[in-house]
Amino acid sequence: MDYHKKSGEAKPMIVVMTNGNPGQAAAFPDSPKVATQGQGAGSMADGVFEESLVKDVVPYIESHFRVKANKENRAITGLSMGGHQTINTTLKNPGMFDYIGVMSMGFADFSQWGVDIDEKERDQKIEALKAADPELYWIACGEDDFLMESVVNMRKRLDEHNFDYEYFESAGGHTWNNWRVYLSMFAPRLFN
Repeated sequence: MDYHKKSGEAKPMIVVMTNGNPGQAAAFPDSPKVATQGQGAGSMADGVFEESLVKDVVPYIESHFRVKANKENRAITGLSMGGHQTINTTLKNPGMFDYIGVMSMGFADFSQWGVDIDEKERDQKIEALKAADPELYWIACGEDDFLMESVVNMRKRLDEHNFDYEYFESAGGHTWNNWRVYLSMFAPRLFN
């Protein structure tokens, strides 16, 4: 993000990058596996990460670094499974983040890994997030992304609730090249 700093496009910020896979003690491949309940995507979609982010990570950052500890000065974004975790975190904690970015993910079906979604409860959470009125809810996906259907499902559901969001669709699929573009588009929009 050095380019944005030099050009004045992005505000100075602290970026915290966590390992969203509860099945790892630290960064792959530097750590042994730790015991988890789920298998496959389930271990990343079972809510353990989201709970730790809210109860452990955010309080740690706010108690150890000089930050503005309020919704208006917090952002969250994730790609792929991190996008799913971003969705879950913000639906469960609607007043915690004012800037939300969901990249290459939507309302996906994880039932094959034992993660079932109560649609009525999700609708209530969408309404609560809508009432919290985030400054920016930004969704991005590649037109050939294998998770595009989940993004279409999510946008349809958000539209049913008249939820305010922005959408960007790029060429290509589920790739680092797209995620670099999405991050370079999302970061300058934060805290303005």
